[in-house]
Amino acid sequence: MSLWPVFSSCSPTYALILAVILPISLFAWLINLIAYILWLALVLLLIALLGQKFIKKVKWASDPKWKFKKILWVIFVLVWVAIIGWFDKKIESKIIESWYFDVTGIEQMILDKVDTDLEKSIEEKKQKAKQEFLRDGLKTNTENKSISLSDVLDWGPGKDWIPAINNPKFLNIEWAKSDLTFLNNDSNGIVVQVWDTAKFYPYAILVWHEIVNDTIGDEKISVTFCPLCGSAIVYNRVLNGEEHFFGVSGKLYQSNLLMYDDKTESLWSQSLGEALVWDYLGQELEYIRSNLMTFSEFQENYPLWEVLSDDTGYFRSYGRIPYGSYDENDTLFFPVKNQDLRFHKKELFYIVNNKELWESVAFLFKDLREQGKWKIKIWESTYKATFKDGVVEVIRDWEIQKWYHEMWFSWITHNKESKSVWFKE
Repeated sequence: MSLWPVFSSCSPTYALILAVILPISLFAWLINLIAYILWLALVLLLIALLGQKFIKKVKWASDPKWKFKKILWVIFVLVWVAIIGWFDKKIESKIIESWYFDVTGIEQMILDKVDTDLEKSIEEKKQKAKQEFLRDGLKTNTENKSISLSDVLDWGPGKDWIPAINNPKFLNIEWAKSDLTFLNNDSNGIVVQVWDTAKFYPYAILVWHEIVNDTIGDEKISVTFCPLCGSAIVYNRVLNGEEHFFGVSGKLYQSNLLMYDDKTESLWSQSLGEALVWDYLGQELEYIRSNLMTFSEFQENYPLWEVLSDDTGYFRSYGRIPYGSYDENDTLFFPVKNQDLRFHKKELFYIVNNKELWESVAFLFKDLREQGKWKIKIWESTYKATFKDGVVEVIRDWEIQKWYHEMWFSWITHNKESKSVWFKE
């Protein structure tokens, strides 16, 4: 009973802390509980040992006939009554609020110091980030942003060290078969068709350049590919009525390529097609329909059209994959925030991203190619996906959708809107 006042304030608070920890980690909960018990036992042991020494020196205080002991008994009874009637809480509050025992004032003083140091640290990080951008040759103003610059990773190559192709050359299929020795029937590439013109952009070249700024008919496009995310997406590079060229910044966000535009050097997420830093902040690029095909499938579907040439103006080992077995293993070179273990991290999906509807739909690549067709119902709408001869088509309520493909971990990480997944169970 006499120790009750000591623990009446602390124990409920600690119980609340443990209740918060338990759902997250049983191990952390047990460690905290054991540490609390051991520390409490140590304090009680010290009280007992020091108390014994103290009593030996003040034996007069332990004399049962002396009124000091009776006074202590009255005090303990009053404390017990105060606890039963919750008067102890009111007394504690008054003491804490008093000027002499203003613990919150001391805490606030410490917090103010921490806040000051934190603000200083944040400002130092901002300046460091600006210096890093300038060092890498980027003129991006980092004041306007929708992401933390601490999440922007510099992975070695600076601006344009991975050079975008701005003046692509093309070969007809027969010339491509003879000239591009690295190209075989199973070689993958992105196929873009605009009206009656189609082009094949081999992965073997894209993996070394990541962006091809091209024109098909009157459509100005950027064919983009992030090898770390398996995200192959084609965008309209006309923004606000003005033609743009996109380049490789050498920086990553959530393991994904950050592109920059040639007008403002704003940074764009390749996965989202959205500007994350500076002038175009929040603006989005328009998707262009594309297909992932093998060279064999391209020949069957578009026998008269063209293949991107390896005459790029740069010397690269086209046909050699610089990332080794990255696509097959479970390792990510760079950390990401969201993880979902339902599928292998590198599993490939067809993605339909309707941002204006807050709908993002994923069809498992290998299952759709094997099954041939499937559908997903979201609210009152139905997405129907079909695959035939290398061509994928997705229709939502009779309206043809634009899609791209991306690895599982990247889609889960970058899309905050509602997600729906189809796979063959």
